[in-house]
Amino acid sequence: MRESLSRLHYNNIPVFIFYERTSRFTRYDIVYRISNSLKEFYEDFIAIYIIEYNNSVETIICRRIGCSKLLTDDVNSLVNALDTIFNECYELLILEEEGIYDLKELCNKKCFLLGLHETSNLGNVAKSFSSLIKIISLGEVSYLTSQCIKIIGYINTVLCREKDF
Repeated sequence: MRESLSRLHYNNIPVFIFYERTSRFTRYDIVYRISNSLKEFYEDFIAIYIIEYNNSVETIICRRIGCSKLLTDDVNSLVNALDTIFNECYELLILEEEGIYDLKELCNKKCFLLGLHETSNLGNVAKSFSSLIKIISLGEVSYLTSQCIKIIGYINTVLCREKDF
């Protein structure tokens, strides 16, 4: 898996990382809805859906042909694994616990995507990638507000500066 992901990355196939921190259940239908939506816009892609629970991290890695699961003890272990595969990330989309809005509308805007709810701890995930990240929030975010040049709105229109974490 690591070898094929690395090969795909260097062929400029877009990489999406979805992160959710929750103490409750995860709606797996969202993962597959996202995957199906991405198939409409991209010939090929890698989507990594990270679900952080209180004492473990579940990761679902999807490509056009299907998905597989990976379990780690914590986000740090996962970040170390991802960092050996990718040296940059093209697009980030962090899911709020309530889920996402219309992904088709978001995919039409070719940009870096990030949604963050107040309890999320994004630091370790974001700083493992060397590329600059443009941020659009799917909801109100207090954690990243100070890093925004100008807040245009909420839902899917909070624009932040490119920031090297």
